[in-house]
Amino acid sequence: MQRFFYEPDRAENYYDTGKLRNSSLFVYSFGHSCPWPGYATSVMRRPRYALHFMKGGRFLYQGEVYEGPCMFLMTPEAPQWYRMTEDSPPAEQYWMLLEGDTVGEVLERAGIPAQNAVYPCPYIDRAFAVFRDLCDLSNYQHAEDHHYTLGALYRLLALHAKATLEAAEKISPPMRKILDHIHRHYAEHVSEGDLAELTSLSVNYMHRRFSREVGMPPIQYLNRYRITCAKRILRDSEVSIAQLSEMVGFPNPNYFCRVFQKFADGLSPTAYRKKHRIAKTSR
Repeated sequence: MQRFFYEPDRAENYYDTGKLRNSSLFVYSFGHSCPWPGYATSVMRRPRYALHFMKGGRFLYQGEVYEGPCMFLMTPEAPQWYRMTEDSPPAEQYWMLLEGDTVGEVLERAGIPAQNAVYPCPYIDRAFAVFRDLCDLSNYQHAEDHHYTLGALYRLLALHAKATLEAAEKISPPMRKILDHIHRHYAEHVSEGDLAELTSLSVNYMHRRFSREVGMPPIQYLNRYRITCAKRILRDSEVSIAQLSEMVGFPNPNYFCRVFQKFADGLSPTAYRKKHRIAKTSR
């Protein structure tokens, strides 16, 4: 019987993914660890997404300190690295590596934009149960295991989508008003001053409150929403990049391209369109 194990400096593949290289979405590997205080991963540029579900612990990621329970995403080709703080309490984590042309799209539908980020994980116990169930299999050598591991991924995404919806329901009326304004007027010029004026709050207080309730500053949310809309248009139309830039609220196409790359794993709008057109024609 094949035993399930994980060593920090050695990631194992638990089933053969060689036959899945042409799949639009598949689980490359997964694992479990209890990183100790001061533990640090090496800096890696992997060609795949990494989802980490951390219970307990305190760690440094992208220059910020976070505490579990949380879920964090690492994107392909970007430096994938984190370090437990020296005073970290006990920590435990499961991780899953994903490959395929539609990974970013599937994650975004579950409320996980395809960018390096950390999210609260109030469903951490249920997520761990999904992983423990996955690890109970005696081996990962059969073709049908691909569907089993995909099923686990979708269960995790369903948990996150539900938690995201519940968090959105707790957003206060003033912040919901700002969100509604962004969704309706993202193609127009929008400043923090404009958003604060909607709620009769000071700019500084509005900024702090929005960041606390939504999880990111208002302009970051605005730009992320604009790029989400741009990605949809790129996948479904032949509009030029200059026209697209104007359509989603960026008068300067060069600035639009810089922002787009930030929220699209470093891909330019043209490269993103090409990648997803190829993915569609190969299915």
